[in-house]
Amino acid sequence: MSKNTIPIPTPSCDFFIPLNASPNLDFLDIYPYSFYGKIVLFFARKGVYSLIMFDKRYDLEQLAECACFNLRKASRAITQYYDHALQPVGLRVTQFSILAALANFGTITITAFAKYLVMDRTTLTRNLRPLQDQELVDVVTGKDQRQRYLELTPKGRELLLKSMPYWLSAQDSVKKQLDETFESLITTTERIVSISTA
Repeated sequence: MSKNTIPIPTPSCDFFIPLNASPNLDFLDIYPYSFYGKIVLFFARKGVYSLIMFDKRYDLEQLAECACFNLRKASRAITQYYDHALQPVGLRVTQFSILAALANFGTITITAFAKYLVMDRTTLTRNLRPLQDQELVDVVTGKDQRQRYLELTPKGRELLLKSMPYWLSAQDSVKKQLDETFESLITTTERIVSISTA
């Protein structure tokens, strides 16, 4: 961690944001600590570290209740759980989800599929590339040459079917551990998705 990466705030500073910090950064971890009697937040994101200093009048308990932070934390945890379950077939759960969704849709435009996944086209294209390289997903052109469609290949469908027992095992385990809260979890996530798509 170099001195150039972390500008050092002064004791008289009430609110400090270093030059390398941005409100648009996707912070992964937050570490509160004290600095000259003031509340300091230490943000870590993909090897980039930033300091933000708050006056004591700010309530840090509100940060612990941040919906985005907690949902992303839970998302990382459940993703790791399903990734581990799918290891025997060499798929990540994000890839499995794409294959499963395409199996249900049959054929769908890239734009419509990105909207369904609540994902921008650039990110979707990046996630599709390894699946295309493995000939699991095909991109075809429709009657309108400007429209590109996605569809599952026979090889992709075969791998999806092979993956199902591993996914079902993980799914059943999650349901059992969450018990009666599972259904409310699905309902809640659907409501959360509606926030960004409204």
